[in-house]
Amino acid sequence: MLPIDKHTMNFDHNGNLVPYHAISVSLSNSAMRTNSKLKEITTTLQQIEKANKMIAYHKGFDEPDANAIENFEYLKRDFLRQLAELLKAFEVEVRVPMAA
Repeated sequence: MLPIDKHTMNFDHNGNLVPYHAISVSLSNSAMRTNSKLKEITTTLQQIEKANKMIAYHKGFDEPDANAIENFEYLKRDFLRQLAELLKAFEVEVRVPMAA
C-alpha cells in the first residue's frame, strides 16, 4: 500500500500533472438533524403504506375481518399524526382526518 500524502498528484485530460488537495466534508448539526427527520418521515410513510396494504388485504376477504381493519385504521391514524408532527419541523401543516 502506498503512503498517503497531503498532496496527491493526478493527471488532467491532457496528461499534465495537477495537484489534488483532499478536503474533509462533514454535516453540520443542523444538517444531521434534518437528515434524521427525513429518515423518520420516510419510515413513517412506509408504515402508513404497510397499514394501507393490510387494510386492503383484510377488506379483500369475502367476510372482511372488521376488528383487524379497525386496528390497522387506528395504526394508520396514529402514523398520520406522527407524520404531521414531524413535518412541523419543515413548516408544513397537515390536518389529519379523524377517520382514515
